[in-house]
Order: sequence, then structure tokens, then C-alpha cells
Amino acid sequence: MNQMYTTKNRKACRTYLLSTAMFICTLTTAFAQSQLQQDKSNNNTTSKIELATLVEKGQSNEYVITAQHISRVSGVHHIYLRQAIDGIEVYGTESSIHKTPAG
Repeated sequence: MNQMYTTKNRKACRTYLLSTAMFICTLTTAFAQSQLQQDKSNNNTTSKIELATLVEKGQSNEYVITAQHISRVSGVHHIYLRQAIDGIEVYGTESSIHKTPAG
């Protein structure tokens, strides 16, 4: 009878420890994901500011204008750019912005 009681205690302890470990892992994962989301949000804000600076002033350390023109038909300002790291262009990262006359 004593051995059976001890076996039940071991199973209960094992279950408790596994449940606690899973709870801690879940909390850690949730915290890490919230931090990652916050970091992405901060990076997106910086990129938007850099793009606005590039369009307005034509200068940025994060983007390089490769071509631009204004359509005679629609008046849309087409800006073609490439991402850069510390001013060095990264090929294969081309993008474009199309700005209407209304802004």
C-alpha cells in the first residue's frame, strides 16, 4: 500500500512539474512574440520616415532613387527606388511609389 501511495505522489509531482514547465514556456513565447511585434512596429515607423524624407528631399541612407518621372497624361509622379544599407544599394530590393497630384 505504501508503494502504491508513493507511485501516485510521483505521478502527481511529475504532472505538476510538466504543467508548470509548459506554462512557463507559453509565457516566455508570448513575451518574445510581443517584443518582436513591438520591434517590427518601431522599424516600420523608421522606414516610413525615411521614405518620406527620400521623396521630399531626395536623400536617405536607407533608400536610393533609381528613376523618376511625372506622367504627362495623369500627372502622377512615379518614383522608383532601391533599398540601401548605410548608403550601399541592395540589388533585388526595387520598389516604386506613385504619387498623384492631389498628394
